[in-house]
Amino acid sequence: MKEKALMKKALILAVLGCGVTLANAGPAPKLVAFPAGELKWEPFFPGGPDESFVIGTKEAKKGPTAFFIRFKAAFDSGWHTHESAYTGIVLAGTIIETSKGQEAVKLTAGSYYLQPSVVHKTVCAAGADCLVWIYEDGKFSFTPTDEAGKPPPPAGPGGRGRQQQSPAPKPPRRSQGGCLPRSWSGRRPTPPL
Repeated sequence: MKEKALMKKALILAVLGCGVTLANAGPAPKLVAFPAGELKWEPFFPGGPDESFVIGTKEAKKGPTAFFIRFKAAFDSGWHTHESAYTGIVLAGTIIETSKGQEAVKLTAGSYYLQPSVVHKTVCAAGADCLVWIYEDGKFSFTPTDEAGKPPPPAGPGGRGRQQQSPAPKPPRRSQGGCLPRSWSGRRPTPPL
């Protein structure tokens, strides 16, 4: 019940956050809605967080992408990078974002953050699971590294070390709009500065 309320808040925040871009894009041809109970959750990787894409897909060759991601309490992503910066809105739990060379930042429910494309790690604090809304202009990417940004050692016989997960192919899920609706005007509006 609580998660449904948080999902509704996330969708409202996402729409409000994209309002200026939508105003520049022209009228929407139809409502795009993903009720919380109808979101399709999939594991990011075995034993990792779950994600539900609402704009683009994990396999898309270009962005934008937007999705909800659920972390179990005490989850640690390890050091990694992405090809593009992303915006996050914490909907439940406490996220601890640490970028290389910077102090860790605790973000509680209702917090906003912009994570640049730098080496960082994301932790869901112990005590409660976390739910985050993520939006990025670029395609979805996740590259495990060490703190210096170098590739981690390969997994050994005991399963130690990290390795990049290759997602299993699945049919693309097309967005019917979103924050940057190419289909409305044939071009992608320039986001406001």
